Amino acid sequence: MLIHRGRLLLYQNTQGSNSLRYALPMVSEIIGVDLGVRSVHVSTQSHCFTYAADKKLERYQQIQYIYESMYDRFLHDRIYAFVEEPVVAGARNLRTSLQIAQISGAVLSVFDGTLVPVSTWKKEIVGKGNATKDDIKEYLKTQPEYEFTKGKQDWIDATCIRLYGESVSV
Repeated sequence: MLIHRGRLLLYQNTQGSNSLRYALPMVSEIIGVDLGVRSVHVSTQSHCFTYAADKKLERYQQIQYIYESMYDRFLHDRIYAFVEEPVVAGARNLRTSLQIAQISGAVLSVFDGTLVPVSTWKKEIVGKGNATKDDIKEYLKTQPEYEFTKGKQDWIDATCIRLYGESVSV
């Protein structure tokens, strides 16, 4: 049984448990995106790459650089992005959370996509919503996609987010 809510579908299997699935429009590729304060780490089916703005730029220039770089690269592609949701981790990290949220807005203005809570993709892909960086890396080492990450944690996360997106898309 599928219950349609925009693009989000609630799938109920024969045992009665529910899982979320995304009914995507005609897309040519699903990508995973891990966000940083001044960077965006992208995983496609064939490789990983990063857009990073210079620290010395003003904040609006950093956001503009990331937006324009992605827009120029993906202008004509039909891509659906699964983007790691910015984490609000308390008052001491509020500035960082807000900066990542700004980058998230730039990404979602380029791509059709959705935000994915960290614990959601970790639980679906690694099996634990509170998986550590080492848990994630060890899991991905067992997958063929690991070679594209070159062991870089941001690319590992982006790849796992992409794998999550592929696993929940119908």
